[in-house]
Formats: sequence, C-alpha cells, structure tokens
Amino acid sequence: MSQRPSDGLGSRLAYYRKLAGLSAERLSQRVPMSRAVIANIESGRKRDVTVDEMLALAWALDIPPVALALPVEQPNVFLETASGETRTESARAHAAIDWFMTGKKPGGASTPQQMIATTRLRMLRDYYSTQAQLARAEAATANGDDSANWSAIAEEQRIRLRDLTEELAGLGIDLTYYKIDETGLPDGDD
Repeated sequence: MSQRPSDGLGSRLAYYRKLAGLSAERLSQRVPMSRAVIANIESGRKRDVTVDEMLALAWALDIPPVALALPVEQPNVFLETASGETRTESARAHAAIDWFMTGKKPGGASTPQQMIATTRLRMLRDYYSTQAQLARAEAATANGDDSANWSAIAEEQRIRLRDLTEELAGLGIDLTYYKIDETGLPDGDD
C-alpha cells in the first residue's frame, strides 16, 4: 500500500524546527504564517501546504525543500505519485527523491518535456556557476594576482557566460535582474 507524499510532512517540519532550535512561535516570525498554522501542519490537521509555504518553511529552516516534501527518513516506502480515475501510480520514496533532485523519472524513457526541463535546470546551474567563476577571476585580476593566469580565465568565463545567456534565452529563460519590488510579470499579472 502506498502513502501520500504529504503524509508525515508535519512530523518532518517539527523535527527540523526542533533541530534548528526554534519554537513554533519563533519560526512563525520568520515565515508568513502564524504559530497556529505551523502547529496545525505539525499535528497533521493542515495537509494542504502550498508551494509558497513549503519554500518559506524550508528557507527559514535552512534545509532543501525536498526534506519537507518527501519522506527522506523512510526511503523505501511507496508513495502515491499520480492518482487518476482508473489507476494509481506509486514509486519508492528514494526514487521520488531522486526525481525531485535530478528531474529523472525512475524507469521511464526521457520525454521531450523532461529533457527541456532538465536542460533548463542544468544550464541555469552552469550559468550561475560560471558567473561565480568569472567574479572570482575578475577579483583576482583586479588584485594583481595573475599566478593562475586569471585574466585568461576571466575571458573564457565571459565567453561561456555569453554563450549560456544566448542558449538560455533560446529556452525561454529570462535572466533579467529584477529589483526587489518588481515581479517580472507583465502588467496586471501580479
């Protein structure tokens, strides 16, 4: 028999909250929800946690969201991954965790949408990693340290960053740096 992924969410939240040394009241001061809502999640009375709430809780607790979303503590249980009118699909928690982390669905052939999604994620990671490497090379060059030929490394990273920017734009990724009060949505969509 399989369980829902949300089964145990409350106990996972309580575990990580206590591990962080926070009371429910103190955690509520870090996230946009009341102490009562946190208590209801932990007790299992509230199971309909939104993505916004999940991300806020994980961010406040300094843990990956998957640690709240899926039963990392029970990697071999079966989770209901999809339920329709005529059938229910299940997977072991460890396979769902791997899918959550990598985008690779267990036992399935790659689909176009999976390949696009994982390519976007991989390229975004590469883009921000390249950006960090460029900043490091530029800082070393600015400090006069050319022991590792930082200026050449910086130029290579600039080229790589330009190429990644073009490729990501082709995949529909908007790399605009928004101000804190901008949504990035067209007018009227916020």
